[in-house]
Amino acid sequence: MAGNIQISPHERRAQTRAALDARVLERCELLSPEGVAELLDVDSEAVSQLEADGKIFCVQTEEGPRYPAFQFDADKRVVRPVISRVLDLAPHDMTGRDLLRFFMMTDADLADGYEAEIALDPRQGYPVSLIGRDDDRLVGLFRARLMNAVEG
Repeated sequence: MAGNIQISPHERRAQTRAALDARVLERCELLSPEGVAELLDVDSEAVSQLEADGKIFCVQTEEGPRYPAFQFDADKRVVRPVISRVLDLAPHDMTGRDLLRFFMMTDADLADGYEAEIALDPRQGYPVSLIGRDDDRLVGLFRARLMNAVEG
């Protein structure tokens, strides 16, 4: 069949991951480095230092580096401390997109005890929903996901 094009399993996984990343990026407000600097009332060098120190992470996009807004408490103009707790556990080869997938994808373990909230708002099933509500559970969930990745 001349019109039937075969793609390798590797290419299929890459296409699936790209489509997944696009959906995850749509769910999340992303800030430019300048936007983060303005939010925190610091200069761009301080933003770079926060990233270098493992206090925040960015996602590389076509527009350049972007920072998920959930990392910041806009009212207090600070970085949420739980972010560095998660980043301290992250392997060095974990990318910003890997981290964003963790925070912004539905996690079945979150359904336990939160079924009503998830029925009303599916985003309550994303680990990001735990920020400021149950930071210790968020860190434990991230640790468990890392252990599952090592064992699986």
